Amino acid sequence: MTEPTSISQPVYVYEKPVRLWHTLNALVIVALTVTGYLIASPLASVGGEASDHFVMGYVRFLHFAAGYLLAIGLIFRAYWAYAGNEHARQIFLPPLLSRDFWLGVGHEILWYAFLVKEPKKYIGHNPLAVLFMHFVFVWGTLFMIVTGFALGVIEGLTKVFYPEASNTVIFVIMAIVLMIKPAGLFGTQR
Repeated sequence: MTEPTSISQPVYVYEKPVRLWHTLNALVIVALTVTGYLIASPLASVGGEASDHFVMGYVRFLHFAAGYLLAIGLIFRAYWAYAGNEHARQIFLPPLLSRDFWLGVGHEILWYAFLVKEPKKYIGHNPLAVLFMHFVFVWGTLFMIVTGFALGVIEGLTKVFYPEASNTVIFVIMAIVLMIKPAGLFGTQR
């Protein structure tokens, strides 16, 4: 994030790889959301031979493919944070030890709370957006990728070593998580 500026001309901020990653990410997240919902709440069974109706197999394949695209996209985006311009680094390397950064975060909070009359102008994202995207988006995406691959590896190993339990191992893991945290990983208990 560059300091406030008074330039009145357009400034080229986000390079094509960043924009491509953003578009791919949006599509992949939509695909993961829809297929994840369908995996958790499957469609009604269709009568007839199962091999003629492989709908849920296609849904699951699309979910896995989208997960791999999300992971590959994040790896590419992390590389571009190194290879790209200073704005490509914003959400990966926020200046958390900078006093000016935190003053900017405070000013943005006051601005969004309607306690300041004028916003500061930034080239790129404002400090509050950088902070939010770093912790919620980058770390959240990394968490989803790691847990998704971990569940896939656990299910795959179960299919190799104890095939009879391969259909229930993920549900057992979910049950254990819900016994430890009944409201879910991020929910609050009432």
